[in-house]
Amino acid sequence: GIVSRSPATRRVLNAIARVAALNVPVLFCGPGGCGKQSFTRFLHENSRRAVNALVKLDCTALTDERFEDELLGRPAKLGGTLYFDEVSALTPGLQRRLLTLLESGFVREAGSAQSVALDWRVVCSTNAKDPDRLVESGVLREDLWLRLCVARIDVPPLKERREDIGQLAE
Repeated sequence: GIVSRSPATRRVLNAIARVAALNVPVLFCGPGGCGKQSFTRFLHENSRRAVNALVKLDCTALTDERFEDELLGRPAKLGGTLYFDEVSALTPGLQRRLLTLLESGFVREAGSAQSVALDWRVVCSTNAKDPDRLVESGVLREDLWLRLCVARIDVPPLKERREDIGQLAE
């Protein structure tokens, strides 16, 4: 499902190939409409986690109350991929909870003293024009940003992948 005629797209696919087998968070950066969700699906399908769910969480609609419900309410709690679309939209409280998940692999159900271990790969995306400035501007916590940038993949806009446009239009 990925059109890869352009050298820019092949670079993205090569970067995905390098991290697919690793158990590290992945951050896709690029403008809206450049295919970050498609590349996330490609990463998931080419990893050991492909047999489990790919779950997309829209960070613009994710509330503090729904965070654990979204994570713990899944039938397969182990081994899948969690895709946080537009991670820069998370509230400070949700950023802290995502950081805890990344650092410990555990989440705590609301109102419970018991933590639940989860083995999800975390993939995030942002369409920030200058993603490195998200921390400077106070949009993202620095410790979360450093965790997410372990494997950062920049997805170029379609204007830099002109060779792909014809086949994408078909």
